[in-house]
Amino acid sequence: MLKRIAEIEGIYERYKREVADTFKSAEAVKTIDSSAEMNVLRKTLAISRTVSMELQKKGNELSEGLNQNIIRISAEATEECLDPRGRRCRATSP
Repeated sequence: MLKRIAEIEGIYERYKREVADTFKSAEAVKTIDSSAEMNVLRKTLAISRTVSMELQKKGNELSEGLNQNIIRISAEATEECLDPRGRRCRATSP
């Protein structure tokens, strides 16, 4: 899990850099007719979008992994609290 979080942090840092580059490219556009400036802007926007989609995908994978862990742990806890006949155990005081 920590590896996934570190991976997401790395992608997020890359995303922030790409967004900053996109803003720099947008600020460099002086006229809408400059095809060279617009091509640079399009390229940086495409890269930012790709990185943001990767960030979203990894975030979704992390979320799904956490959800599966919760389901598994809940099932294990329920199973642990059943007596041999399948009845719920009574809560015991610590």
